Amino acid sequence: MCVISLHAVFIELSASIYIYPHTMHCISLKNLIFLQETILLLLPIILPTVISGQPAHSYYSYQKGTFCNPSTEIKRPQTPDQVIQLVQSAVRLNQQVKPLGNRFSNTDIICTDGIPVDMTNINHIHFDPKTGSVTAGAGTLLVNLAQFLHKVNRTLIHFPSFGRLTVGGVLGGGSQGSSLLHPTSIGDLVTQVKLVDGMGTVQVITDPEDLPALQMNLGLLGILLEVTMKTVPLFKITFSNELHEERVLHDGSVLKWARSFDAFSFWWFPSSSSVVTAQGVYEHSSNGDLPRGNAKTHLIPEQSSLSIAGGFGLIETLQASKSAGGLKLFESFTKTSLYAQVPGRQPVYSSSGFLLENPATGFASDLLMSTCWDKCAWENGDFSLYPEESSVAFDISELPRVLKMIKSVLDQEQAFFYMIGIFFRFSGKSGGLLSPNFRNESFTIDLVAAKRKNPFEDPKFGMAAYQAILQAMV
Repeated sequence: MCVISLHAVFIELSASIYIYPHTMHCISLKNLIFLQETILLLLPIILPTVISGQPAHSYYSYQKGTFCNPSTEIKRPQTPDQVIQLVQSAVRLNQQVKPLGNRFSNTDIICTDGIPVDMTNINHIHFDPKTGSVTAGAGTLLVNLAQFLHKVNRTLIHFPSFGRLTVGGVLGGGSQGSSLLHPTSIGDLVTQVKLVDGMGTVQVITDPEDLPALQMNLGLLGILLEVTMKTVPLFKITFSNELHEERVLHDGSVLKWARSFDAFSFWWFPSSSSVVTAQGVYEHSSNGDLPRGNAKTHLIPEQSSLSIAGGFGLIETLQASKSAGGLKLFESFTKTSLYAQVPGRQPVYSSSGFLLENPATGFASDLLMSTCWDKCAWENGDFSLYPEESSVAFDISELPRVLKMIKSVLDQEQAFFYMIGIFFRFSGKSGGLLSPNFRNESFTIDLVAAKRKNPFEDPKFGMAAYQAILQAMV
C-alpha cells in the first residue's frame, strides 16, 4: 500500500547532506519506518555539518588558527582507567589517538585523523610530604596545581607565563618561563611519569636516562596519565619593570641582567628605539615569614566584551587603512602599560587589579603566570582578538646576530609590534632531548600580531617585515 509520496531523497555523502530532486515515488509503510529510523540515526552525525558548514567532529586551537577534522568526536574520559580503555579500544580498531589539553597551541600538534581525547578531567593532585614531590594528573591546570601547593606551603621553582596550560600540555609542548638561574621547564623537575603507551599498556617511567625523552615529547610516546615533580618551599618574587634606551641590547646589559636575576625577560619596541625589562628577584622566608605583598601579573588581562570588541575594531580599522601613525601610537600605549599605569587597561602588576604596583611583590606563581579566567581577548565570539604567534629559539651566543638581523629588516620594511613588542625570554641548560635549550643556554623570540577579520584575504600591516624576520630566523 502506498502511504506517502516523496519529491526528494536524502543522500549522505562524505559527511555532507545533498538533496537529490527525484520523480514522484510511492513508499510503503515498512520502508517509511526504515527511512525514518535511518535519518534519525544519522542526524546527530550529519546535522552539525549542515548547520556549521564544517565537518561534524571538527575542533580548533584557542585562537582558531588551527583547524582539526578527526574521524570521531572528542572523548572526555573522567578517570585514568577510562583513558586506558580508550587506547586499548583504539588499538583493536587500528585507530590513532591524540591527547588534548586546553588547546593553547598555534600549531597542528593538537590535530589527529583518529580519536581526540580531552584530558582536562584527569586532574587529580597528591602531595607527598616525605619526598616533597607532587603528583598531578595530566589534565591539571598549572594555576590549580600552584593553588594546591600553596595550601601545603610548597611551590615549583619556576612557571611558564600562562596558568591555563595543563601539566601534560606543558610537558608535551615544552612551554617554558624565563630564567638563566633556575629550570624554566617543568620537564626538568619531573621524577616520574605514568603513561599508557601505543599498545594500551601502562608504563611508569622513573629512570633518569629515559625521562629526558618525555620532555617536549609532542604526544608521540603515549598518553600521559600523571606526572610527579620536585617542589620547593613556598616563596615570593619581586618584579621591577623598567624602561631603557635601545643601546642596552648592544652593550651587554641584557645578558648581564639575564645572568643576575632569578627571572628576566624584555620587550623590544624598535619604532621608538626602546626596551622594557622585567627583573625578578626571589624572596625566601626570613624567620618563617615571607615578605609582604600579594601582587599578581595581568600581562594577559581580564577584559570586558565591550573593550575586546573595541580593541578588535580599532586594530582592524588601523590595519585596513594602513595607518602607520595609529599603529605606532597603539604600540606606544602597550609599551607604557608594561611599566606605568595607563587608562583602560589592567595594570601589569597589581594586588587590587586596578592600581599598579611597580616594583611588585607576590607569590611566585602569581607573578610568573598570567591567568585570565572570565574573558580573555580571544574569547569574545566574532569580535575576538585572535593572536597570530610565532616563537623561535636560538643558542644564547646568537643574540647579537639576531638583534642585528631584525634591525636590518626593519630599516627596510615598516612594522609595529603593538601587541607585546618583540618579546625575549631566556632558558638555562635543559636535559630534555627535544628542548630548544638541550645542553645549552638559549633565548626565545615571540612575535605576536592580531589576526585580521579575514586573514586569508586581508594581510596584516607589516607582513613583509614579519615574514622577512621569520624567514631569516628559521
